[in-house]
Amino acid sequence: MSDLGYIPNFPEPPTDLHLRYPLLIVESGGNKGAQTMVSINDGACLRLGRAELAGGDDSISRTHLEFSRVSDRYFVRDLASRNGTVVRGICLEKDSPIEIKHCDRIQVGDVFLRFAFVRKD
Repeated sequence: MSDLGYIPNFPEPPTDLHLRYPLLIVESGGNKGAQTMVSINDGACLRLGRAELAGGDDSISRTHLEFSRVSDRYFVRDLASRNGTVVRGICLEKDSPIEIKHCDRIQVGDVFLRFAFVRKD
């Protein structure tokens, strides 16, 4: 099932990692290797789309998805995008947020992203 982006036994981040903000890493497409910090405060949200994630990839809508944060939990929701959003092999319903965790793989259009926490500097 890992081909769908869900790794059932992926290890949790170490407790001494001192998590701050998660990072989105582009794993496929023309913008492969690009990274975007999901730096949002508790109760805030961040909308991302084609320009922020994949440059000219038409499979991603201009405003495709939204990340939000409640305490130390992060959520993603599809913003009625043309080609949808898939998390852990689950196709998100429009405007229905789902919690995302360390190392989850997110598919937006034809592009794959990795959601991962980084060390606090």
